[in-house]
Amino acid sequence: MSPIPKPLFVDCDETSLQIKFAGWQPPENSIVHLEYKEPPVPWEEAGSVRVNSSGVIKEQDVQEIVNLKPGTPYFVRLVVTDAKGAKEYGPETVFDTRPVDCGPKGKKSCTVM
Repeated sequence: MSPIPKPLFVDCDETSLQIKFAGWQPPENSIVHLEYKEPPVPWEEAGSVRVNSSGVIKEQDVQEIVNLKPGTPYFVRLVVTDAKGAKEYGPETVFDTRPVDCGPKGKKSCTVM
């Protein structure tokens, strides 16, 4: 199996991250997931998004993770499951969602209770 790439940052907002993987072809008949978690949650409890792996994942292909917490760091990694159910884990990296932009200079108004 070719080395699993490290996720690369594309963009973010308060509740989502956009991630890409630099031109990589997953093994044939494998299933690829992008796992994400906030610290100190263990990887066994991580969220997961299935990556379209019907061939080469191109440089311009972007995967989005949604419904995240604002201003929060998330650890992210790829997981490849082969036809026999064996898993291989790629390198992890960490990305932050944007904090909520509110107040006199911000675009949004916030209510604190």
